[in-house]
Amino acid sequence: MTKETFEQLCTWFLAGAEGCDGALINLHGAMVAEGCEDPEGEVLARLRTVFGPDAPIVVTLDLHANVTEKMAANASALIAVRTYPHIDYYERTWQGAELMDRALRGEIRPRTVIAKRPMLRGLNYGRTQSGPMRDLLERGDALEASGKVLAVSVCAGFTRSDIYDVGPSVTVTADGDTTEAKRVAEEFMDYAWETREFNSDTIISIAEAVERAKAGEGSAGKPLVLADDSDNTGGGAYGDGTNLLRAMIAANLQNAAFHAIFDPAAVQAGIAIGVGNKGRIILGGKHAPEMGGGRSRWRHRLSLLLTAAFAATGLPFLAEAHGSALGRA
Repeated sequence: MTKETFEQLCTWFLAGAEGCDGALINLHGAMVAEGCEDPEGEVLARLRTVFGPDAPIVVTLDLHANVTEKMAANASALIAVRTYPHIDYYERTWQGAELMDRALRGEIRPRTVIAKRPMLRGLNYGRTQSGPMRDLLERGDALEASGKVLAVSVCAGFTRSDIYDVGPSVTVTADGDTTEAKRVAEEFMDYAWETREFNSDTIISIAEAVERAKAGEGSAGKPLVLADDSDNTGGGAYGDGTNLLRAMIAANLQNAAFHAIFDPAAVQAGIAIGVGNKGRIILGGKHAPEMGGGRSRWRHRLSLLLTAAFAATGLPFLAEAHGSALGRA
């Protein structure tokens, strides 16, 4: 995020906070802005200055947040989602709202502590189905249910962020006294450190992935997903890589779909061609062709053009498409 954008957002955000008794905020936790490695911590610090030391500030986070000391020091409670893929934002937000309600009524004084270790990656990168991440989540659930702490959040961190505070963390929110909370956080992070080599993820080449798809893997009534991990826009990639698309076309994969390439120019070309017509489009590879496979030139029939805001059913997000084109090879 540019420095100007960050400062403008802060201005709007803090102006809206004037006169409020507290704040329940949904943040991601791995934002980076020009000149500020910890923009979310900075936002919370500025908000704390507006509210004073006692007003409740409850924050929900992504499981891949790079949580910092600054965030923990200025938030009353930090609550991270517990599923990967992240499908429990509603439940975690409701949990945060309940803590906020209790704090505003004077029933609790939530305080949060954090523990980290010098590790870029761990907790099986946040996979919640099994392994060390699952273990800690279950232990955290039991502690919350016992009433010994108010909230336990285990974050795998976002490894691709080039910042000082990158990596896994555990935050524990307690009512007033944080002595036990700190012990729990450190104990959990000791386990994260001990299991840091655990990894259920196996990276294979595009060639092998396409070969396995063509051989029928995933054909037992369920789709097989081929994910290009190198073109992750969250880690700085451009999202216009064509290596996987080229390989799928070259292998003549049948009953297959590809999503998605970020290429506004290709969408505009599709608009010019028109739905139902055939045309030639230069797709992708416009930013770093030497990395992602270069531009893909192909002739196809345009099936759909879309410019709309739409709700992603089943997930608590509003996705906005600023122009999309669907073609059939």
